[in-house]
Amino acid sequence: MSILRTCMIIGGCVYALCALVFLFRTKKPLRNLLLSAAIGLSALLLVHFTGPLTGVGLPLNPWSALCSAAAGIPGVLLLLAMRIVWLI
Repeated sequence: MSILRTCMIIGGCVYALCALVFLFRTKKPLRNLLLSAAIGLSALLLVHFTGPLTGVGLPLNPWSALCSAAAGIPGVLLLLAMRIVWLI
């Protein structure tokens, strides 16, 4: 397994653990989780539909939807950064 893939897996696990800790520290974790997922998916749709105007768009596929739903706005920003930097 490559070093980059290993780092991405470890980073994803650390992010998931931190997100769960912060979600369960609130009084209503399920509501916050669903709200974060809805905001992330809305941001993904906004970036997708404004792509022709800005020149940088994100495709709507299961992986981008999962990333934006799991991480919210930071997930969409990460997808945009990957799209811009690595031309994925």
